[in-house]
Amino acid sequence: MLSFDKNGLVNVGDKKRVSKDQFEKFFVENNVGKEKRHRLLESFCSLWNGELLLHLKTYVSKIWIDGSFTKKFSKPADIDAVLLVTPTNKRNEVILRKQISALTDLRDDILKTTNVHLMCIYDYPNINIKKLSCDFYKARNTANENYCYYSELFSYDRKGNHKTLIEMSVKGGVIL
Repeated sequence: MLSFDKNGLVNVGDKKRVSKDQFEKFFVENNVGKEKRHRLLESFCSLWNGELLLHLKTYVSKIWIDGSFTKKFSKPADIDAVLLVTPTNKRNEVILRKQISALTDLRDDILKTTNVHLMCIYDYPNINIKKLSCDFYKARNTANENYCYYSELFSYDRKGNHKTLIEMSVKGGVIL
């Protein structure tokens, strides 16, 4: 069960996996600033279902959501989202590397046009490195550092208060 603490944060442990329906019910329907939240969630869903993420989203295993959207706050500015991707072989790893790089380059434009602060990283703990290229093996420390960085960043607010990392599962490009 999700609930807000006295700081307006969800603080029910280190990580909480929620369904898309649970996410919408708690962070939109049962929160302050519903109209703005509806618009932001619609914008995120449009981005998710749009051309930009069409091929990438089949390799997304999880989505972490953070920022003012996940607080009891009447005027969230945007949705902070990290897409965690899991390459399964050398071929799709090369394609994913290019897509992640392109999304990183477009991050500011995506934020301006959608109010979604989108990041994309490897779901490092859940990757079988033996199936991937030597290049991925050489860059594994960067992948691990990015995973640890965002995991930590999404676990504390700007004042240093602990909060729960909100996670949605994805399978076959569908948010569960």
